[in-house]
Amino acid sequence: MPLSRHNPPLAALAVVAVFALIAITPLCGFMFGCACDWPWNGLHHHCNVFDAHAKLKCPWCDSKVAGSLSMLAVFGASGAAAWWFSASGALAAASARTRFTLGVLAGALAFHLVSLATATLAALATGYPLPFTA
Repeated sequence: MPLSRHNPPLAALAVVAVFALIAITPLCGFMFGCACDWPWNGLHHHCNVFDAHAKLKCPWCDSKVAGSLSMLAVFGASGAAAWWFSASGALAAASARTRFTLGVLAGALAFHLVSLATATLAALATGYPLPFTA
């Protein structure tokens, strides 16, 4: 029996966790224009944080505090949303597949919204241009 039928919250959490782990670094590069990329294209190794001549350094990669707090918020919120929506008592009458799907969608939405919010806060805190403006 597939995990999504047997335990929709755990399955949704697993899918969202894998998605978030793969997508967070290219999202960083997309928002900050810092050259972070997909894992198979160099991951963070081309980030402007490693460029000695760069005037501004990626706030998530350069600041341990901003980066760590952002990642904690992003992964925590996306995992919590995936779990809550797939385990919600309000959806108890829904099929396991529906609860799993809603959990994955909620986790992905939380991932993007919290990423944008924490990226904005990290940029403001470190003096980096706001997301999508660098």
